Amino acid sequence: MNFGVMHEEAIETLRRFLPEPEVFSEVLRQEICRALDRVRKAGEHGADKGEMAYNDLDFLAERVVEWCNLSEELFYKKPESIWLDKDPFQESADG
Repeated sequence: MNFGVMHEEAIETLRRFLPEPEVFSEVLRQEICRALDRVRKAGEHGADKGEMAYNDLDFLAERVVEWCNLSEELFYKKPESIWLDKDPFQESADG
């Protein structure tokens, strides 16, 4: 339901940054990736069949909180930018 490009971008952003070896074990990193796959599948095809992936969303939300709590520096993006356009860790000319 209501799954679109911005949701795909959010999943790919989580896939890129969340399963960090310094934060999560190999087992948890694999489960994060599987949960992201299930959320994407539910968004693309499953919601019409009642497959909503709520447990996976809860699991991912908990991992995001853990990642934030264990990360020394959080980074922010400008509202008009897209995460996958460039590396958020790279300094830009405008700050």
